[in-house]
Amino acid sequence: MIREEYKVSLTNDYVFKHCMEEAEILKPVLEKLWEKEIREIVDVKKQYHIKLAKDHKSISCDIYARDDRGNIYIVEMQKNPHPGLLERAEF
Repeated sequence: MIREEYKVSLTNDYVFKHCMEEAEILKPVLEKLWEKEIREIVDVKKQYHIKLAKDHKSISCDIYARDDRGNIYIVEMQKNPHPGLLERAEF
């Protein structure tokens, strides 16, 4: 049995980023979230910054991953509701 002081949660920023940077942990999480089968995760970056164009602000995400088919998955952990989050997200 795990003692109470050693229990951790994936909602902890440090734990989330360090667990999700491992492709073998991230892959089944993404498959569950996106409800699809992923053959292989080939690239994972944590605390990744994306600059879409020279004159745009960069976007920061907790986890950036790419699969063997070139699909990109951006994962952001939010513990609390943030007003306007959906309006700020681009799909």
